[in-house]
Amino acid sequence: MPDATADSSTHMYHDTPASAPYQPEEWDGGTNVPDVHGSYTNHDPIRKPNVPGGSGGGKKTQVNTAAMEHFASNIETLVPYVQRASSALGHVSPAPGAFYHANVMRGKVSGNGGDGGLRDAYLKVLTDLANGLTDLCHGVRLMSKKYQSMEEANKMSAKDLQDYMYDASTDLNTLSSNAGGVH
Repeated sequence: MPDATADSSTHMYHDTPASAPYQPEEWDGGTNVPDVHGSYTNHDPIRKPNVPGGSGGGKKTQVNTAAMEHFASNIETLVPYVQRASSALGHVSPAPGAFYHANVMRGKVSGNGGDGGLRDAYLKVLTDLANGLTDLCHGVRLMSKKYQSMEEANKMSAKDLQDYMYDASTDLNTLSSNAGGVH
């Protein structure tokens, strides 16, 4: 489970004071759940990376290796967030009780025997995403090193581009498959 001491004034999963003890309440039969019940407050949101703008003229095609490196760096900044989400999800282990509906809930989240449920499916997707983003960065950086000029870029074949993006494409196709999609 993630460290709830990140902010000592509030509990990590809702905006009530961390020192407030949980008070079980008898179910009133209603179907409405208060907004703060089980909600998550992110104290470290993803920061939007700086994206350079172009001149908008569109009259000249050029290879901009600095822009390629910047793109790779921006994508790379997302990887730790995906890895952190995966790490936090890996610790999810519901313990709703020992009755029929609780066992069904636990089975859907953790799978029967602790694997194969929604948690594991999302862990696979997050791993595929982190790998895909990392491989995308790597491929773009390799291209930016090899193709420093427009003349060099003009020599790049479709197969060359496919080779640079192969690992990222494979990871993202696996992500789609693990997420239940068709590719």
